[in-house]
Amino acid sequence: MLPQSCTRHLVRVGKYCCTLHLCSLPLIMNSTSVLLCLIGLCSYNAVHATLRGDTQRKAYPSLHRSRQREAAISNKSYRNIPGFDCFHNIQGMMDAMLDLEKEYPDLVSVQSIGKSFLKDDIYAMKITAKGTSSSKGKMLLTGGVHAREYAPPELLMRFAADALDKYNKDADTTWILEHTEIHIIFYVNPDGRRKAEEEPNTMWRKNVDPGNDKCSDSTYGVDINRNFDFLWGDISGASKSPCDDDYMGTSAGSETETQALTEYAKSLFPEAQRKKDPVGQMDEPFGEDIMGLYMDIHAYGGFTYYPWGHKDTKSPDNASLEALGRKISSFNGYDLWAGSQPDFQYPVSGDTSDYMYAVLGVASFGLEIGQAFYESCAVFENDILPSNLPALMYAAKVSKKPNSLAKGPDVMELIANIDKDGIKVTATASDSKLVNIRGYPDFETGDQSVAGIALSLDVHPDDLDGNNGRLDMTNKGNGFQALISTNGVTSGRHILYAQARDSDGYLGPVSSIFVVLNESPSSPSSTPTGPTHSPGGGAGTWKTIVNENFDSGYGAFTKRGVDVRHYTKAKRRDGVVRIQEGNVQLQFDTSYSQYNVSFSAFFRASTNSKICLDYRTKGTWNEVQCWSGKKVDPQTWHDDVSAKFNVDATSLAIRFRRKSDLEKDYVFIDSITIQGKLV
Repeated sequence: MLPQSCTRHLVRVGKYCCTLHLCSLPLIMNSTSVLLCLIGLCSYNAVHATLRGDTQRKAYPSLHRSRQREAAISNKSYRNIPGFDCFHNIQGMMDAMLDLEKEYPDLVSVQSIGKSFLKDDIYAMKITAKGTSSSKGKMLLTGGVHAREYAPPELLMRFAADALDKYNKDADTTWILEHTEIHIIFYVNPDGRRKAEEEPNTMWRKNVDPGNDKCSDSTYGVDINRNFDFLWGDISGASKSPCDDDYMGTSAGSETETQALTEYAKSLFPEAQRKKDPVGQMDEPFGEDIMGLYMDIHAYGGFTYYPWGHKDTKSPDNASLEALGRKISSFNGYDLWAGSQPDFQYPVSGDTSDYMYAVLGVASFGLEIGQAFYESCAVFENDILPSNLPALMYAAKVSKKPNSLAKGPDVMELIANIDKDGIKVTATASDSKLVNIRGYPDFETGDQSVAGIALSLDVHPDDLDGNNGRLDMTNKGNGFQALISTNGVTSGRHILYAQARDSDGYLGPVSSIFVVLNESPSSPSSTPTGPTHSPGGGAGTWKTIVNENFDSGYGAFTKRGVDVRHYTKAKRRDGVVRIQEGNVQLQFDTSYSQYNVSFSAFFRASTNSKICLDYRTKGTWNEVQCWSGKKVDPQTWHDDVSAKFNVDATSLAIRFRRKSDLEKDYVFIDSITIQGKLV
């Protein structure tokens, strides 16, 4: 083990790459002793095997000791990049990854998929759960291809941790993990990432392969994202100069990092859907039955991109890819970078995105997140995370048949009310809501009407035996309704699935909620994910039903619509919800007849927005009160916003929504308290 006083630097000695540990050496050491020390440390192509061991597992003994002491470790206990407390450094990320494997042994597995140039292991994490009789969809996410882009690996780690935490708590997350394999490679380029972290002034982008040794210490290496074997060598989208940032390498797939990712992806996605001649057949569509989705995360710029990337023309599957690209951008607000789009930036050849689509036949995408290579924590926490976590989960939702599901309608609202007659379900769906995004003309896949919504209880639509267990909802004009009999249904928690179909016959992605049936049929619960109600107290006594501070997500509330976001920190507060278009709502059992709802609100300066409180027992929403931003001081929190209303019901739903003619306006809310009493 090296002394605590050592620091590690990546250096080159001639054409050799070495990890040099600078230690407090004894003064009696002469130059020969120092040289022998360097020779021992800088064995070409074996240095990392010597210093770090053959695998990353062996390289992190402190992780395994800490796991014996604690069942879980918070993110803040992991090592971070200096000056960026929100980003794990590469060792901290590896520690966190292996911790998740130990904490969720039934959901997570980690394996080495190959070696980097300096013989570091390149790791892949697989997240999936048991629970389906059908084949699973597969999604592969990669980050850290370009070393200096700090935010992408962290986004992927937060996504993994969020999905694992929500399993068996959130209905959609639960079925997605049971019907999907999510594969994540946090660092495709670990050598380059170490150099970028340890020598931030270099702004290192490429790997650390010195090649022909004709470049300076700051310009050598190969751009892995120009090294893949599809149209490799096309100089319109890459460089042949070894010293350029976009150097393509000596040959297609020449880099060990490229080879590791390529072989791993080939092992995931079906060989049967590949073309024999990807270049010669590049104008032939793959069709709508392909399985699998790939997404590469980069920084920065605010783009969702998809093929083609090597030229400014549409791919043969553009209708599907653009539809899904638009839906992903409906969550994060990013511009579209693809052939024929107005925001096509420049051609890129030999990259991951075109390769995964053209050679492996999967729906392929990428994100350019944030505003900088070394992203600020404020932007990452308040913008990148809340807008991209749902985008990634949506991508996972459609990964089994992305080219088909992307064209179908999305279930926008799914509500279950339970009474003595059974489970009364209301739902809305749209073919256009997510695909017709701001700044772009309406798209062809959003022109269709919603022909129907089908329900199933406890059996995912992919697992149904024909139509057995399927219930078609009735179109009531302003939404769909259905009644599910609870005869023979056991008490406890159940999962309700809904899938919409458009007038062209395309099915959209599945949506779901949890539904809880009480033991007594005469007093069923109608709150899938709401609070536990504790009635008590006589007339005139206020009892708290809900106290939600949004410290860990939406809590008891459910997000409805695409422009509702949770922020861990915003407007000088921890845990708030921003409502732009959509709402947050809550349904709960009750025995009270009067309610007092109080909350905190923050309005933008000169806003025309109102924040409105509604309730309903069933059917139509009733407006209680709206508060206008013009009538209060903007840019400050108002903690005394409250309203009372009376209603007799055994089940009640409330919601908070924004009301304004300005599409891009918004309101923040926090600290919701709901009280009830008998009158």
